[in-house]
Amino acid sequence: MSKFLIIIALSLLSAAAFGAVTGQAVSKDADKVVTVSTETDNTLHKNPAVTAGLDIIPVKGGVKVTAGKCLIDGKTVTVKKDTFVPVAPGASASVVNEQLKVPFAEPFLFINGTPLRGPFGIEMGTLGSYNIGSLILRKSPYGKPLTAGKDYVTEDSFAMVCLPEGSALSPDETLYASYSYSLLRVDGLFVTKSGNITLAKGKAAVVLPSIPEGPKGSLRIANIFRPFRSREVTENDIFTTGETAKDAKTCSKAGFIPKTMEKIKSGKPVTIVCWGDSVTAGGSPSRPENVYVWVFERMLKAKYPKANITVIQEGEGGSNTLNWIYPDTHPFSNDRCKFEERVAAHKPDLVTVEFVNDGGFSRDQLNASYGEITKRFADLGCECILITPHFVTPSWMGADSVKCGETRDYTRFLREFAAERKLAIADAAARWEHLKYEGIPYAVLLTNGINHPEDTGHRMFAEELIKCFD
Repeated sequence: MSKFLIIIALSLLSAAAFGAVTGQAVSKDADKVVTVSTETDNTLHKNPAVTAGLDIIPVKGGVKVTAGKCLIDGKTVTVKKDTFVPVAPGASASVVNEQLKVPFAEPFLFINGTPLRGPFGIEMGTLGSYNIGSLILRKSPYGKPLTAGKDYVTEDSFAMVCLPEGSALSPDETLYASYSYSLLRVDGLFVTKSGNITLAKGKAAVVLPSIPEGPKGSLRIANIFRPFRSREVTENDIFTTGETAKDAKTCSKAGFIPKTMEKIKSGKPVTIVCWGDSVTAGGSPSRPENVYVWVFERMLKAKYPKANITVIQEGEGGSNTLNWIYPDTHPFSNDRCKFEERVAAHKPDLVTVEFVNDGGFSRDQLNASYGEITKRFADLGCECILITPHFVTPSWMGADSVKCGETRDYTRFLREFAAERKLAIADAAARWEHLKYEGIPYAVLLTNGINHPEDTGHRMFAEELIKCFD
């Protein structure tokens, strides 16, 4: 297995507690910090170009768009009657006689076995894509089907195939796999200049499905998300458009890193360490230079072209703050989580802190970890910016759809902790929560379908970080 896959595996294992802790009681001090609405009613977030009607209502086989009016290029366009728009179910694909060799192994996530290539995304088998029970494995293209559980076993979440102990099959022989898997898709709903409602069907993909363009000069009023194995459209699938990233209300603001700013403006050398887990380490934009660390560096140097700034990347996939701060009681699987060597030794003026893997911690653990972190920063004489986490797969958010609001107590903790201690915060979580009002199902920004953002997601980290500099 490649080093990069091991990093992803560690991220998954470290975050395994997400589902167990989300939804716990929140602090009674929550009213001290900015909160972001979890309301999802489309009628309250209608495109501002819609001046009357044009409500989008799920109905059997698609959606109904009510009669109404909107502005396109400054001119009023009238949709004279209610319009039924058929929407196809979620897409699927079939594979016949894919050749593979299968090792003896115990199924475990995407670590052991041979992956089916159809559901394989950018990094690994995509969580939930494989249609469970669809696999037929044979020793020849048209031979007798082998017996699941006896001849072979599967890890269904990530579509991995293994040979169990006692199987008569050999890891050296070629087997033939036939199966089906599901795809993601985003369709666009538009009003044309002639007053018609039209749907542009998006291109389906295992991960990162594209959002389609509409007819020239039309107004996009919504995007419709088609999750794996989706059938009828529900309210949770309809993402109205009209708001932009500029409309997102976040806690990010300047004024909390005065010593760093004084050095930047005076031209003195400034060292910034970006510290974190696999996202900080590089998971997983299209190119290394699109990791948020380097996007942030470019933004900062463009804003202060005369400054003497050094940005250092110190991330370790799968790690959390307890691994770095208390390695004796919270050991990591390798010895690379060394705070003194990889953070303190740089003698930073500023440290940014990104750990989505802390999302499974209790309040006691968070208080212990972040209390110790800020103490160490104080001892180093450096400032810090806490980064709230991006959104991850809904089950880890304690949610049932990608239209969820922020559910994690960890995010609330970071906002409260920063407010109480007057620390800088880059509120990436609020940006991800706002995506639903921009017409974007956040799942389309996850490269592995779980917890690694693509280019847009990384850029949001950088954009929130830069707000902390005045």
